[in-house]
Amino acid sequence: MSYSNLLPYLKKLARHLDDTVGEDKRKEILDGCESITAKSGKVLRSHIMRNVMLRMEDEMDRDEAVSVREKCSCKPKYQVKPIKELYEHSADIQSFIERLNDMDSVGSYRLEDNIIHGSFNHKKCVCHMVTSTKEPMPKLWCDCCKGYVKWLFSNVFSMPIEVEMLDTIITGSDNCYFKIYLPCEKQGN
Repeated sequence: MSYSNLLPYLKKLARHLDDTVGEDKRKEILDGCESITAKSGKVLRSHIMRNVMLRMEDEMDRDEAVSVREKCSCKPKYQVKPIKELYEHSADIQSFIERLNDMDSVGSYRLEDNIIHGSFNHKKCVCHMVTSTKEPMPKLWCDCCKGYVKWLFSNVFSMPIEVEMLDTIITGSDNCYFKIYLPCEKQGN
């Protein structure tokens, strides 16, 4: 299926929807997205994407919808190397967390048992698709950031990890908060 009339981000979303629910359902869910262009205002983008998230919530299994959103995450490869090197040169997870907190703009973290509690510390939603919305955005939108955290730390630790988004700015919180669940073998490393 060609998505030539969609912006790159929407092409990615369309592909993952096709893989998960098929072309017909994807067309229903993405209704209105073809009108979003690079020149579209942020309020219009936000409104349309809010409706897309609501349709995903209504028409998809929750786990499938979350999986699609996670796959849509940004994956800036340049971020992995310095954080992975920081981890590899740390004596243990606690010292890694302390050193990670010293880096600029990567968030704030604390370790409790095998859970890393984190926040992005931006004090505003940095997603260009929804920053101008006055309408409440479904939390499903933020599962994209969950996918980013999962991708980043899975690469840093060289193993799959689980992430839970707790609160987010666009759902009314003062920041985006999440938990990173480490496998038992990473607790003391």
